[in-house]
Amino acid sequence: MKPPDAFGTALEEARRKLDDKRREREEAQATVERLDQEMIQLRRIIVGLSAFRGEEPALEEMGITDACRKVMASAKKHLTLAQIKDGLAYLGFDLTTQKNPDASVMAVLSRLADKKEIRKMELRQTDGKTITVYLGPNART
Repeated sequence: MKPPDAFGTALEEARRKLDDKRREREEAQATVERLDQEMIQLRRIIVGLSAFRGEEPALEEMGITDACRKVMASAKKHLTLAQIKDGLAYLGFDLTTQKNPDASVMAVLSRLADKKEIRKMELRQTDGKTITVYLGPNART
């Protein structure tokens, strides 16, 4: 009869615990994504209702970098600058606070790309022109 393998038992237990933690992390990530979507919907409702009442939305201030991260994280495909700006408006982010909104958003996107949080690509169009697009962490090319 072979004696119990303490290392083998410990290895199997560690593997089970790692699998449990992976599942736990996936569940937590799904919860965060669900909460983010609910918060986005509520922000849109607040912005819309405030506009009807002629009031400022009085939302907590979200910085442009965090707002861009949220837009890019929810993107399932590549986005142009105009689409990203639309996504920021959808979140309720007020781009009128920026002196040059295009330059501000592009600067943030460049920093995020430099830090490898998003990817920047040049796409050639059928007319021969190229456009710059950005891919978030969940986007497929």
